[in-house]
Amino acid sequence: MSDMIFDPMWAVKDHSTNICELIHVRKGLLCQVAGGKKFTAGPGDCLITPRQTMHRDLFDFDKGLEVFIVFFDWTFESEFLKLVNSSNINQISADTRTALSRVFDELRTDPGGDETDRIVASSRLLTVLMLLYRDISQQQNQSAAPEFSGNKRQWLVNEAKKYLEKHYPQPVKLEDVAASLKVSPFYLSRVFSHESDFSLFEYLNDVRMRKARELLHEGRHIVSDVAYMTGFEDSNYFSKVYKRHYGHSPSQGRFK
Repeated sequence: MSDMIFDPMWAVKDHSTNICELIHVRKGLLCQVAGGKKFTAGPGDCLITPRQTMHRDLFDFDKGLEVFIVFFDWTFESEFLKLVNSSNINQISADTRTALSRVFDELRTDPGGDETDRIVASSRLLTVLMLLYRDISQQQNQSAAPEFSGNKRQWLVNEAKKYLEKHYPQPVKLEDVAASLKVSPFYLSRVFSHESDFSLFEYLNDVRMRKARELLHEGRHIVSDVAYMTGFEDSNYFSKVYKRHYGHSPSQGRFK
């Protein structure tokens, strides 16, 4: 395992390894082509490639690609890969993603050297694999649950919208919204997107932008205060989102 800046040769040449390959993207965007399919991963995402799988790793040569890569051999690899693969490995919850990032950081800073260090690194890698397996297994079990009727699904969407319209000034997690409605995060996300043609967090962003515009039009608050009042901790990021949403900066919005 090691940190590495990707060599462009892996983008132009099909290649494979005799052991399993796990990539955690640190910087850049990776598009892996394998078996006629494309799998994309950005910062914080992972891709997993089974042994002897021919593939190419495409990325922007100018921007570069930095990854932490682990090659491993595991007795239960084939069983694990029946559930976890590059098509679903990044559909994990925010909590699991945070936990994975922490363990990857620990792996990156492992001193290495003797057999004890190797055992510690192996246990951390197993933690990564089990976190992925647990999350995706739970999602599949939840998705197999009985479907709500059409009226119930619409009720669920409406209640989720009410939650977002009430809590938009606060940090909002999918898990919190789902818990308030007594459904799984995976099911809520799927139903919301299906019934609304846009995602739950796209709706949250729209609510925040509408509230921000109202506050700016009042003219009583500076931009940084409006950012904080609508759920943004970083006013610069708020300004970028606002401009992308309305086509002009928040300061201009005070006079429109």
